[in-house]
Amino acid sequence: MYVAAMRTLIVIALLSSSCKKEQPKPPPLPDGVVCWGLGTMGQIGNGKSIQANPPSAVAGLGSATGLWLGADSSCALVAGHMQCWGDLQGAAGMSAVPRPFVLVPDTVEVRGSTSSTCVRQASGAVMCWGSNLVGQLGNGGAPDPTKRVPIEIHGQDVKLPPIPNGFSDQPVAVKGLSDATAIVAGKSHVCALRKAGTVACWGSDSGGQLGDGHHEDDAARDHPVDLAELAGVTAIAAAGTATCAITANKVWCWGALHPDGDVVTSSTPVWPTPKEIAGVDGALEIAMTSDKACARTAGDVLCWDHSGTASSLGLKGILQLAAGPTHMCARIAGGHVICWGNSYQGALGVSYSEEHYVHVDIDHVVDIAAGGLHTCVIRKST
Repeated sequence: MYVAAMRTLIVIALLSSSCKKEQPKPPPLPDGVVCWGLGTMGQIGNGKSIQANPPSAVAGLGSATGLWLGADSSCALVAGHMQCWGDLQGAAGMSAVPRPFVLVPDTVEVRGSTSSTCVRQASGAVMCWGSNLVGQLGNGGAPDPTKRVPIEIHGQDVKLPPIPNGFSDQPVAVKGLSDATAIVAGKSHVCALRKAGTVACWGSDSGGQLGDGHHEDDAARDHPVDLAELAGVTAIAAAGTATCAITANKVWCWGALHPDGDVVTSSTPVWPTPKEIAGVDGALEIAMTSDKACARTAGDVLCWDHSGTASSLGLKGILQLAAGPTHMCARIAGGHVICWGNSYQGALGVSYSEEHYVHVDIDHVVDIAAGGLHTCVIRKST
């Protein structure tokens, strides 16, 4: 009986080992755009509208040369033309696979928040659509705050402007802006880098994110406001209720970096005008979550919160940063990707991990972008 039992155990062990070896490996990812994370609005581009998605190729998309991700949308520049998928706040419809973006001709950049979308044209003009409750469209036509309609939501008194004045389902031109070279979007505000190296912002100013010295609850601008004190700006970033910029060897931020992202209270630390972030020299780019900003230098990544004190992440070989409201990713030497922050719905490329930095199972990455709870990369192996 003993010999028979041992033979049985050996057979079971061999079968178990054989089963493990026979488990098929996922097919290698093809070149092109690959996305992962939350996909309920079709923002992953794999033809499905489901929650967490592992890294998968975007269906039917050609060779891309640029990526821009919004809260629930994704866009790629392919052969000089924009292709988008996901939800672009209604005006462009919603699709789980890429389709040509024809809403605004000559679009070269797309930035979307949870309530509005803006695009930059090759000419430098900017057009926006979606919610205009706090002037996010920048067309000078936001609803009059004195005519807001009081209603009760979840036991709190909230004043909303009358509809349809607070929404546009068609693109409108941002007033007086024709020389933008880049645009960024936070929760309810938008900023543009102008050709002369200055910055103009519009939308909500509840947390000082416009940098014009105002940060009351109902503060807003429905047209671009120039930050006169900043010159020689080379790059900008925005998230939640905060904005940052790079000038020469300095980094400046304004607004409120805090976990709630858009709920600014009397106790929230606010920088109503641009504040220099000490200890950050030689910044090449900035990526921002709602409560933290990071700058990539030639040899390090430095991050800071509302305290304004920068500290090193200890990461080396970082080539590019990308951030959504609650997660951040980096393209590293060798074409690999690491992510950290909120792993909800697979934003970090895995369903769950106890590691602080998650190494995404992907290689040959040449570009990366992050959205609400999803991330996309351009993969090129040859």
